[in-house]
This record gives sequence, structure tokens and C-alpha cells, in this order.
Amino acid sequence: MRRRMRAKATGVRHAVIGGAGFAGLTAAVALLQRGWSVTLCERASSVRSEGYNIAFHENGLRSLEVLGLVERALDGAQRMPSRQTRDRHGRVTADFDASYRVFRVSRPHLAGVLAEEAQRLGAEFRFGAEVAGALAEGVLQLADGTTLRGDLVIAADGVNSKLRDAMQLLASRTIPGEGATRFIMPRVPGELGQDDDGDTGFEFWSGRRRFLYRPATATTAYCTVTCPQNDLSGRQVPIDAATWMRSFPTVAHVIERATREANWAEARWAQYQIIRLKRWSRGRVAVVGDAAHAMVPNLGQGANCAIMNALALALTVADAPDIEAALREWERSERPIIEHAQRWSSLFTAPLAWPEWLWSIVVPRAGRMAWVQRQMTRPARYEPKGYAALGKTG
Repeated sequence: MRRRMRAKATGVRHAVIGGAGFAGLTAAVALLQRGWSVTLCERASSVRSEGYNIAFHENGLRSLEVLGLVERALDGAQRMPSRQTRDRHGRVTADFDASYRVFRVSRPHLAGVLAEEAQRLGAEFRFGAEVAGALAEGVLQLADGTTLRGDLVIAADGVNSKLRDAMQLLASRTIPGEGATRFIMPRVPGELGQDDDGDTGFEFWSGRRRFLYRPATATTAYCTVTCPQNDLSGRQVPIDAATWMRSFPTVAHVIERATREANWAEARWAQYQIIRLKRWSRGRVAVVGDAAHAMVPNLGQGANCAIMNALALALTVADAPDIEAALREWERSERPIIEHAQRWSSLFTAPLAWPEWLWSIVVPRAGRMAWVQRQMTRPARYEPKGYAALGKTG
């Protein structure tokens, strides 16, 4: 409260942020760097993120460059410039070689880097603070009855956002009927054959199931098995080795080893969701991250878009004389690329619903089309707001 009173007395603008995930932390850092004061409310007891790796593409890396954090974020990261899809027999159906930077980054490490920077810049963290609602005039309400006022309130409280729903902004929540179990396991170099060079991510398709294997570090692999919600044997955690080995006989040795060596205590099956809003803001309350634009992770763009869009939000409002007008401008500018990412992340695996003989013909041909590749990589190649000022465009 004293900090808020000092900010008001000195004319410093204040932001109250619900949620200390990637989007909330990014917005906090960007606003603090531009002279705002910030209060972050997080229901957990500390800043934390699932212990998995994420694909960080050019747009996310450029966003971190704008914040001056890219080198710290990439400490210990694994470069992954190429991705290959194969059918259940191990035949290559598509090769994707990125013409831009792609790394696998530790979620806890990245969250820690953002949180440390926010703390260094003077952010106030309120842990154990569960958000309950928001008012358009710039008020965040906590579950214990506390109210926090700000020149800007940012709802970054995840896919089941209470702040978004209190503002009645949800347009649609789509449940694709597919989900995934993610796990980390020790990596054996070269175990997927001659193309397993340590830099390539592999994706195996079999019916409506997928097995994804990506190098996470020099010694670990980040794996995902995906299946429809009604695939009860596919959803088991730990995985049912026998059923997955039948689906993917060419990597049966990897799946069998996963049942013995993966970190199953941390694994869970999670269903995908796609969130679209009527508007991204109401009054002086803005919604960002999964609360505004959750997507299926097929392009690896969920975290990248959350960070990129939170940065754009902060830069758009930072010096704006009219916060509400700035929020409308932010949405006009950024919504098209976010919705493109949502659309193409869903389209990428649409062929899984087709007969295998059909997608085995269509997918390789489509994957070689320059237009398709441009559409799939458009979000990854996007230049976030503020990047041009660094003089690194192109």
C-alpha cells in the first residue's frame, strides 16, 4: 500500500497483474523498465513453472532481446533447428528446417530469469494471493476481499481465468478432444537412427496418436504422447508401454525405456483448449496469455505468443496518454498474428482424423509447399513490438 501511495504521489503509473506466469512476468518487466510500478499477485507460494522444456522460436527470442534477457534465458538451452515427422513405420513424411533460431528452454529457468529481473526492478510480489475478479475502472479483487487499484490491471491468470470471466470477455472455449502427457527421460545419443544428430526433434504419427521426442539437454529428452480424450489406454500415466509400442514399433525400445526411466511423478495427461475473446480488454483491464489466446501446442507457439503479446501490451500502454485507447490499438495490431497462430496450430494435426493412407500422401506433399511452410512459420518469424528499435530487423 505504501508503495502504491508513493507511486501516486510522484505521478508514476501503477499496474496490478493477476498471475506470475510468462505473460504476467513479461508485462511486469517491460513496464518496470519504462518507469511504472508493478504489483504481481500469484496464488502459488512462489514463482514456478512446470519442469518441462519449451520450444522457443525467433519471435520469443526477439521479445527477450527487447527486454535485454535473451542471453540469460538461453543459458543451458538446447538448439533445435530442425524437426522431422515420420509414420508408424519410421518413414519420413516431412522435414522442417528452420531458417531462424529455435531452442529448447527450461520453463523453470525462464520463469526464474523473468522473476529475478522483475524483482531487481522493484516489483512487489504478493504470493498466496488468489485473484477473484476485476472491475473495468482498474480494480483487481482478491479472494480474501482485498482490492488493488491500478492505472492498468492485467489478467494473466491462465486458461481458466477468473479475471477474464468476471469481465465477461470469453467468446468461445473450444475443447479439441485431444490431450497430451509430457515427460522428461534420459537421452541416448543416436537412438533414433542416423538423423538423430542431437539437434533434430522427431514426431511420429500413428492413427490419431503421436509420439514426440526432442533433445532437451545434452543428457535428457523431452517427450510427449498425444491422443484423443476417449483413448483411455493412451491417457494412462505412467504410459501403458504395450499399447504405445504397438502404435510405434520402430521406437518401441525408446518407449519401453521411458516406462523405466522417465519422471512419471511429475507427469499428467492434460487436455488442450482453445480460448478466444470478444475483446482483449474492457476499460483499463487487459487480458493476455492463455487467459486470452490459449492454443493447441502443435506449433510450439503458446509461450512464445504469450511473451510476445505481453511485451506488445506493455510497450503500447507505457507512454500512452489514454490507457483505454492504447489497449484498443494493442488489440488491433496484435490480434491478427495471434489468431493466425491459433488457426495453424489446430490445422497442423487435422490430418490425424483422416485415414492413415490419405494423410500419408497429403502431409508429405503439403509439407513441401512453400506457401504452407510460410503460413506455419509466420508467427515464429514475426518481429515483436520494440524489436525494430534494436536495429536488428530482417
